[in-house]
Amino acid sequence: MHKFFKYCLRQPSCFIGLFIVFMVICSAVLAPVISPMDPNGMSLVERLIPSLESSSRGMHILGTDSLGRDVLSRIIYGARISLMVGLISAFISIMIGVTLGLISGYFGGVVDAVIMRFADIQLAFPFILLALTVMATIGGGTEPLIFVLGIGHWMTYARVVRGEVLSLKNTEFVEAARASGLKNVKIIIKHILPNIVAPTIVLISFNVASNILNEASLSFLGIGVDVGTPSWGSLMAEGREYISTAWWVTTYSGLATMLTVLGINLLGDGVRDYLDPKLKK
Repeated sequence: MHKFFKYCLRQPSCFIGLFIVFMVICSAVLAPVISPMDPNGMSLVERLIPSLESSSRGMHILGTDSLGRDVLSRIIYGARISLMVGLISAFISIMIGVTLGLISGYFGGVVDAVIMRFADIQLAFPFILLALTVMATIGGGTEPLIFVLGIGHWMTYARVVRGEVLSLKNTEFVEAARASGLKNVKIIIKHILPNIVAPTIVLISFNVASNILNEASLSFLGIGVDVGTPSWGSLMAEGREYISTAWWVTTYSGLATMLTVLGINLLGDGVRDYLDPKLKK
């Protein structure tokens, strides 16, 4: 970790990404401490107050929304939702995709064909349409949203892991392990799995960024997180009706989403370069 941090200091884009991600994580963890007001505290007499103006509750640095709630506080608490949805759904995708990719690449044959054709079918189905269908069927909410995002991106992990396994399963050290009598499960866990960690870590960073963006998109459409939960997507949706008179409601939440996704992507690029010996050199 220390070596990676030193590497980031030499790479401006990686350092910027690391700094943005660090600030978002700190905001999410320390939300009750740094949030200036209650994110759900409403006051209709203080609705749509512009940025840097005060009310009876204090200074509203980023203004208030249509219900008088402090925009900065809701953005800070929205970081919790975005990170939680992004990380947990990515973990679900990892567990499904890596497992199926290992099985598909190692055993091949009919198993490989079935898993990959199923992945092809899901890839051919637009994700937003899949999400709309599932969320409309089981209802909105944070848990269903995490489930939809989790099952919607496992194919990428499965394909990448399968390709890595195909190049590893006939190598000398795997053949030696097989000749020594090790069972397939132990060969996969002890000899193949450690060698696919690097590409998987890179995929995680981009998957988390994609999940945060998808969460904001689905919440903007009204089928994301629970109603009333501070979320960047729902904040943008609430402010679109007042975009001409109260631009700050939508703009600041959109900037928070953009900067977070940008930071994760920059950090992901840095991790990819750091783990690639040729690019690192």
